[in-house]
Amino acid sequence: LWYPCTMTSLAAILSQHRDLKLLPSNRIKCDVTGHELPPDVNAVMAHLNGKKYKKALEWYRVDYSKYEPYIVPHKSDSTKLYCNVTKQDLNKIPVQIEKHFNGKKFLR
Repeated sequence: LWYPCTMTSLAAILSQHRDLKLLPSNRIKCDVTGHELPPDVNAVMAHLNGKKYKKALEWYRVDYSKYEPYIVPHKSDSTKLYCNVTKQDLNKIPVQIEKHFNGKKFLR
């Protein structure tokens, strides 16, 4: 679940969000998006409240195993899926996957 962040301490933010790690280079790495951030509260808060972080939490953590063996993870691009029926690359967007799965080309 996403909720707006209003914490003021960097230590509190790091303890609350398990996907944020402090690197030996004194930077903060987000495991969800792969971004490296300076150890600044404002920068970390902006990232946590940003569009890319929210989208990554929503889209890329959905379980797509219910579509297997027809729709499988893409071999080279971790942000996509591959349809073995239509031979198409699909974005990991739940609405798009559902539309493809119920579409004319897939159901033929």
